[in-house]
Amino acid sequence: GKFFDEKDNTFELCKKNESGENKCLYNFIKTLGRGGFGITYLAQDTNDNLVAIKTLKIDVQNNAFFERHKQNFYSSEVMALSNCRHPNIVKNIELIHENGLPCLVMEYVDGKNIFQLVREKGKPLSEREALVYI
Repeated sequence: GKFFDEKDNTFELCKKNESGENKCLYNFIKTLGRGGFGITYLAQDTNDNLVAIKTLKIDVQNNAFFERHKQNFYSSEVMALSNCRHPNIVKNIELIHENGLPCLVMEYVDGKNIFQLVREKGKPLSEREALVYI
C-alpha cells in the first residue's frame, strides 16, 4: 500500500498477512513533530486507537548515509524505548519495516512534553517539579 507521503500528508502502514495480502494497520491523522532525523505521526489503528508512529524523515531516507541513520534509529530509539518501563515513558507497541524503513509504533499520550512545559514556564523546572516526571 501507499506509505508516507509528506507532500499530501497521508500514509497507510500495511503488513502482509498469512495469505500474502496487504493489510493496512494504521492510517494517518496528522504530523506531531519533526526532529533532526525523525518525524512522528499521529495515526489510528484498525480498532480506532490512537498511536504515534516515528520513522526517519524523507530527506534522511534520500541521504547517502541512510543505512547509518537507520542503524542509529534502531540503536538509539527502538532499543532504548524497548528497554524502558516507566509510567512517564510511552510504550513501544511494535516495529514495522515498510520497504526497508523502520517505523516505530508507540502508544499515543495526549499532552505536553517536558520541553513544552519548560518553555511555557520560561525557566527550568525546580528539583521538586522535575521529580514528578522522573
